[in-house]
Amino acid sequence: MQPFRYLFPLLCAGICLTALSGCQPGADNQPSSATTEPAPPTSEIEANDGATEQAEVSGSTIVNPDEQVLLGLQADYGKAMEKMDDEMQLMLSINNVDVAFARVMLGHHRGAVDLTKLQQRYGSDDSLRELATTILSTEQDEIDALRKWMASHPDTRSPDPSTIQIRESYHYAIAAMNERIRTAINASTPDLIFAQTMLAHHRGAEAIANIQLKYGNNAEMRQLAAQIIEEQKSEIAALEAWLLDQGIDAKPRLVPLTPTAEPTENGLVADTASNDKVPAENTSTATETPTLAAKPVE
Repeated sequence: MQPFRYLFPLLCAGICLTALSGCQPGADNQPSSATTEPAPPTSEIEANDGATEQAEVSGSTIVNPDEQVLLGLQADYGKAMEKMDDEMQLMLSINNVDVAFARVMLGHHRGAVDLTKLQQRYGSDDSLRELATTILSTEQDEIDALRKWMASHPDTRSPDPSTIQIRESYHYAIAAMNERIRTAINASTPDLIFAQTMLAHHRGAEAIANIQLKYGNNAEMRQLAAQIIEEQKSEIAALEAWLLDQGIDAKPRLVPLTPTAEPTENGLVADTASNDKVPAENTSTATETPTLAAKPVE
């Protein structure tokens, strides 16, 4: 029994130590500073800086709603121009000069329909919206007439004597129009985009119609070409006047291609877009190489 004499005191000491340790606060019982101490306030500048840093990290660009609308509109105009150009370029595979004109003008008019619908969707100027409605109605009527004519006038098996010439003429007329349209699409408002784009489009129609009057044979297509030229005049004047009110002089300027443009009657060079004529430079030399007509630009 002697060994147990020391066991009882040791057991009592262990019980006391356990009781004392239970009275001390442990780590699990300590209040958390994360929940009891409020976080320092974040200023608006700091918040904006954080958002900017997040945007930079993610590679995104913050664009305001107005800019997003404008970018979307410009993209829509670009798609409409590409579609129109694709349709007009179908004339390159056509032999008959009158069928080629109908094919080019059909694509051109369908492009006008797309452009006017964009103005009706995005534009805000009442006069331009009214003009868009007028253009839409006129172009649609002529689209129907062209499709009806083409249904009864298939292409010929062999090229006409002037097929090569009209292909080249259409190529340069379409290229000049497309260059103007690409510039117009970069304008700063939907109304400015429409006015400048439709002005370039109408001047292109004049140039195309004049090519038909020069080379075409079919009386109905020649009459349509003359009609298109007359229709464009009033609408071109209205668009130029509207742009002038905005401080934009939309009269075309002539820049010669390289080499110097070929002179026409009375030493004047014809502007195919506006039917105006300007003095040709040094046309008296008989050995000058004839070249293409001057290209009008905005």
